[in-house]
Amino acid sequence: MSEVPRRLTRAIQNAGINVQPSHAAFQQVAREVWDIVEEQADAVRRVIGGSRDHIMDLLLDTVGCVSLSAHYEIAGPQRIANSVMVFGDAVRGHAAELITGHNCDVSGEADAPPPRVHEHKPIRRPKGRKWC
Repeated sequence: MSEVPRRLTRAIQNAGINVQPSHAAFQQVAREVWDIVEEQADAVRRVIGGSRDHIMDLLLDTVGCVSLSAHYEIAGPQRIANSVMVFGDAVRGHAAELITGHNCDVSGEADAPPPRVHEHKPIRRPKGRKWC
């Protein structure tokens, strides 16, 4: 697991978690959200290609757009799990939008384009006696 970047720390603070970044709960949320961002960036890159850094930037922008203050204040003891869930849903949703947009650009449909069909040579049958 790599270190959480400052940009993600600022995005989480801007979302409404008003705890010091050195606090254990904040670190746990940041690590789990960073794992989700990395996982989704790899998935998007496998489908559409492109630069992993650019995809990570797009997904981190999504984290910065989430407003969590009301959820975080009323969440009670499940604050960490709920905040990770909200961030994770936002990141996964944006990753799905990126993939769907790419599929629409490529094939005109939201679903993935059908795989290419390669023509194969017919199977050669042995000469001479009949082969069943």
